Amino acid sequence: MNNNLIIFFFSAAIWLTGCESMEDTYWDFVKDGETIYVSKADSLQVRGGYNRAELTWLLIADPKVHQYAVYWNNKRDSISGILEKSIYVDTVQLTIENLEEKTHEFEVIIFDKYRNSSVPSRLISEVYGDRYQRSLLNRSYSSYSVVDENQVILNWSPAEEELVYSIVTYESIRDSMITKVINRESSEDVLSDYPIGQSFEMVSAFLPDTTALDTFFTEPEKFLIE
Repeated sequence: MNNNLIIFFFSAAIWLTGCESMEDTYWDFVKDGETIYVSKADSLQVRGGYNRAELTWLLIADPKVHQYAVYWNNKRDSISGILEKSIYVDTVQLTIENLEEKTHEFEVIIFDKYRNSSVPSRLISEVYGDRYQRSLLNRSYSSYSVVDENQVILNWSPAEEELVYSIVTYESIRDSMITKVINRESSEDVLSDYPIGQSFEMVSAFLPDTTALDTFFTEPEKFLIE
């Protein structure tokens, strides 16, 4: 047998072996049937709140979507539900209650009615609670001055970044309750008809971040004006 013939048989053997390998690989993909892909939760957003979180996402065009599952706490906790897809772009809104105060990673998977699944959509969000609320302090004022017998000017210290507004309440000299909302940008405010020697009460509102689901309030605190 000449050298050319030997090379031909050797090459043919390699080619056949390669084909068998490729065929085996292809069979691994199709042996369980055709792979069905389900659209994932599109444009996932999460807003953290007071021991809760709100998840929203879009259902774009896939009519096969049937059910969702949301996982958190390393998949030890989950919630699921049925989806109804219209001919339009649908928005899914889901609130999860009784969450621990910490950073959570949420994973959303969409299924069709045969339990074929989408790729996961994941997002991290902070969830707040009593520990965060206890850390909040009322807005402070740097000084005050009595302008006349019953008028007080409060000079405010700079507002903390997360403070949204404060509420000042007092009983006026006319025996009526007066409530003033103090904007975070205010540097001073006037308390009219104020009974000198008495206290006003203040609470302050905080938003942990710009997308937070809930506003948090300090405990009411009294301040004496002498």
